[in-house]
Amino acid sequence: SSKPGLKLHYRLHSNEKPYECRACSKRFSEKVHLNTHFRTSHSNDRPYECGICNKAFKRKWILTNHIRAHTKEKPYQCDICKCRYSVKKSLNQHLLKHTNEKPYECDICKRPFTWKRSFEQHMQRHSKSKYYDCELCGKIFTSNYNLKRHQQAHAKNKSYKCELCNNSFISISLLKSHCQTHTKEKRFECEICRKIFAYKCSLKEHYYTHTNVRPFKCDVCPYAFVKKSQMIRHYRTHTNEKPYV
Repeated sequence: SSKPGLKLHYRLHSNEKPYECRACSKRFSEKVHLNTHFRTSHSNDRPYECGICNKAFKRKWILTNHIRAHTKEKPYQCDICKCRYSVKKSLNQHLLKHTNEKPYECDICKRPFTWKRSFEQHMQRHSKSKYYDCELCGKIFTSNYNLKRHQQAHAKNKSYKCELCNNSFISISLLKSHCQTHTKEKRFECEICRKIFAYKCSLKEHYYTHTNVRPFKCDVCPYAFVKKSQMIRHYRTHTNEKPYV
């Protein structure tokens, strides 16, 4: 094998990415991948033009699929029901109906989906809802009641005791929250709506609802979130990570 080929192979193991996009700082292991990324993501260059309507495209395969909209050509046929499609992706999605396969599963409510589009729409509804995270294991719940029931499973190792009522808790943050019920102490006030919070971090997250600032951005897509936990849940829709299964 050649030296350049060996070098590229080594980068697969080392995860080395020496080529950086000057527009967005994304890094690549090979220069050809950087060039393709820049042309398709940042350049206005559209070298592939439709001879029928003169519409131009960045990639050849997009032009090929576009032309089929003019010609009505459908080269991809289902072997089961003989339905035909102009794009192979559409055929693959159609085949899932026959196999009853549902490859997309929601990490939060475990609902499975056949199509990625339906799955993404479902996840957007979750991102607008309120969730409760177990601070010990990271598991997510749709209600505070379910979270409390779950935390009873951790309760065997209670080590933080309230000095006022002798209740014990599995973490110091839960103990602090409990102590608020005794002292009713709430020290941090929102200067916009005058709502008061026990913790500065809670006030900070609340303040984002007024400013519409979403500081936690997804590295994969344009979505951004007020809370880091929301961003982490969303990010798992890209990685297909299922940490609680």
